[in-house]
Amino acid sequence: MKVTTAYRMKPGAILVVLAAVTIAASCAQGPATPTSPSASTTTAALVAHDVAGGQQSISSASIQQQLLLTKTCGAIDHCTVMTSSAGPIPPGSDIYYSGPLLEARTTSRIVVTTPGGDTATGNCSLSYATFEGTCVLTGGTGSLAGLHASLKVFESAPGVFTWEGRYHFVR
Repeated sequence: MKVTTAYRMKPGAILVVLAAVTIAASCAQGPATPTSPSASTTTAALVAHDVAGGQQSISSASIQQQLLLTKTCGAIDHCTVMTSSAGPIPPGSDIYYSGPLLEARTTSRIVVTTPGGDTATGNCSLSYATFEGTCVLTGGTGSLAGLHASLKVFESAPGVFTWEGRYHFVR
């Protein structure tokens, strides 16, 4: 007994499905937690052909770059960027945390506001036992629109915290 199955898909549809599966597989691993910045750069861009043969951009991301800044916190729910040797968040930017803030491990929504009024949003998690954690930025407004970052957070000096990792823009 011979069993055969045939599916007919247009070539453009196959490329769109392949691109969607690739994106889903890369997102399924969740955000990475870098332990140190990588010296390599990557570029992500997917282009598919539609049924008529034209090109359509599915996703476009800029080159991965290093983000490195230090901040101090004058209040439990507010910090100010003191130095920024690399990345799109300048000194003087404010970081607001919306809690919960008084537990052994804080997991908080954050909003970063630059002196020019641009914003970035994301989540941070920090252990009060080790003063180590992670922050993930997933979007923004103005010059920070499309910002995506995965950052390691650690106390680099008493009362001074460092964000270190990689970022890119998705536009």
